[in-house]
Amino acid sequence: MSKTIQSFREKDYGMFIDLTDATASVSLDRKTGNLLLQEGAGKDRFNGAMITSDFCHGFTLSANPEGGWVVALRFGDHKSHVLGCTDDEAAALQWLKKAWDVIRSNQSAEQSTEIIFSSSPAGAGQDYLVSQH
Repeated sequence: MSKTIQSFREKDYGMFIDLTDATASVSLDRKTGNLLLQEGAGKDRFNGAMITSDFCHGFTLSANPEGGWVVALRFGDHKSHVLGCTDDEAAALQWLKKAWDVIRSNQSAEQSTEIIFSSSPAGAGQDYLVSQH
């Protein structure tokens, strides 16, 4: 089953990405900056995986050749994991920027945020990289 993002949510205690088949599939703890992935069972899904703020290196928002946008997490040793697909570019970018600010503020080393713009493969806008400098 594809990972289609239903919504981006924010609460005082955390930030969430809901998939159409898994509520709160991505949870970001505002106090620690840690991410919890509860994407359910299936191929290319993490269930019960925690990515600490120090292990997180950023997010990408890339144009999907079939339309819409692909949201991915960059972590570990040059790993990338697709969190889901959305048609709401503005909501995705807003959530990713806020989430990265939370993660960055909880990392042990001082890092800065850089957003890089490059042409999208679909030619329908820009690709975004929200990550450390």
